[in-house]
Amino acid sequence: MYPIVDSSQRYLGLDVPTDLAPIETFSLNMIYSIACHVIPNSAKRQDARNLWQSSGKQAHYQANCLKYRNLASKFYDKAMNHVEAATLEPTIDTLRAVLLMAINSLFDPKAGNVGQQIALAARMAYSLEATAEQEGSTPSDTEMLRNMHMTIFSIENEIASTLDRPATFPEPVSPDMKLSDFDLTLIGLGAMLRQEQTS
Repeated sequence: MYPIVDSSQRYLGLDVPTDLAPIETFSLNMIYSIACHVIPNSAKRQDARNLWQSSGKQAHYQANCLKYRNLASKFYDKAMNHVEAATLEPTIDTLRAVLLMAINSLFDPKAGNVGQQIALAARMAYSLEATAEQEGSTPSDTEMLRNMHMTIFSIENEIASTLDRPATFPEPVSPDMKLSDFDLTLIGLGAMLRQEQTS
């Protein structure tokens, strides 16, 4: 799943509790909305329950896209009913909520301003990282903050490259940070692109 989502959260279990807090409801519905933006399988099916013209793959694909886009909008609307409560306090859960909102905006740009959402996430991450340094934090919180830092860096760097502006969020550099080959490749490509742009 997403590196910013803690799979041990109770709302991610097979049986979703009915007494979810507003931030949990927000996060769960935002995850559902993001999942519905995934392009559905375009293989032709012979099922009478599906409402599409059987004239070919394109009609099936369009029907599935519309169905999933509608579901994504419904889950997004449910999540946005709890946005104030979900973003009230500067916590890791709040940062997760803002990042989920930004990721959703990558799939549906009309749903929100991804640049503003990532800027808010960056400010929150700075604050949470500074608090964690001063007060100490659990290893799981430290790992989650690192994952969130990497996510913010990746999205912010992509936005900066797309809009031809300088990236402001620092590259995640830490001796104990475990980066995947994919993450290292992305960081290297971003550094090369910035060098070419300044030359």
